[in-house]
Amino acid sequence: MKKKTRNILFGVLALEVLVLLVLIVVLVILPQINSVNQTDIVNFPDSELEVVIRNALEKPTGDIYGADLIGLTSLECIGYRIVNLEGIQHCVNLTNLTLMANGIVDISPLSDLTKLEKLYLNGNEIVDISPLSGLTNLTILDLDYNEIVDIQPLVDNAGLGAEDEVQLRHNNLYLTPVSLDMLNIEALERRGVRVYYDSQN
Repeated sequence: MKKKTRNILFGVLALEVLVLLVLIVVLVILPQINSVNQTDIVNFPDSELEVVIRNALEKPTGDIYGADLIGLTSLECIGYRIVNLEGIQHCVNLTNLTLMANGIVDISPLSDLTKLEKLYLNGNEIVDISPLSGLTNLTILDLDYNEIVDIQPLVDNAGLGAEDEVQLRHNNLYLTPVSLDMLNIEALERRGVRVYYDSQN
């Protein structure tokens, strides 16, 4: 009888372990496979961005596959004259991204990088920041020295809150006391966001 009971308990335990493994596959592994087809070749039309990616991967030659990018969590691209971010959307596990002092206008490829926590875009030519509205894990966002005219997407970003930091100095914002830009800054500050800004000429 005792042996039969032990067998039953062992069977229940094995079933629980199997269920746990299935949950791990469904919740952790499958989303990554779905977001990046690991056997697909990923192209980076901007040659300077490709150089940075290859350096980070320590892969100077050969095709770059989705599987190569899965382990990439941090990327620094300072002063590379990058203008096209196409391809970076496949770096889905990035949490820290620095794109300082380039020539970037279109940041739409960043909209899929929902794991980003620190994003440095200062010193570019960005006008439209709507792709940032869904990056709800951001804690630091540097947008200094761009051409931004509307910061409503930051207010729309439900993840920006207490102790988070947004830098907006030297953009094309209209910062009179009752302007929409100033009202949006005040809305962020009421949520506890530390917003850094100054008057634009």
